[in-house]
Amino acid sequence: MTDNPYSPPQAKTIDSNGKPETIAKVGFWLLLVSSLLGVLCIVAGVILTFQAVKVYGAGPNGEWMMAGIRASFFPKLWLLAFQVPAVVLVLMAVFKDRYDGRWFYRGCLVLAIFMMITFPFGAVFGLTLLIALLVRKKQFLS
Repeated sequence: MTDNPYSPPQAKTIDSNGKPETIAKVGFWLLLVSSLLGVLCIVAGVILTFQAVKVYGAGPNGEWMMAGIRASFFPKLWLLAFQVPAVVLVLMAVFKDRYDGRWFYRGCLVLAIFMMITFPFGAVFGLTLLIALLVRKKQFLS
């Protein structure tokens, strides 16, 4: 049997020692942890800000409240340092390595929808990931 150089590349099978699975796992878990920590930081910061506003007031023209909300988004910016490489690893596993694990598809689909909640950067990354997964849907579900 000869290999046809013009045939499309086949999806990689799940290999316990293979590179595609390693890239997919690292990217998925890094994306999961950074997304959950990002949402946790934002929610905790906003809750603390509203508790402070309840006790001390909003200040003149609401400046103190805005400063607290702004401070709650600062940790999210640091988490983007982990989220950007994670999205790159996941997209690399989908397009370059053609990884086809069903757990990966389902998990990344949920993460993409979850990431769209964290506006603005998470929405961009989540939408990019969602489109990439939907484009390669047959690869995962075949």
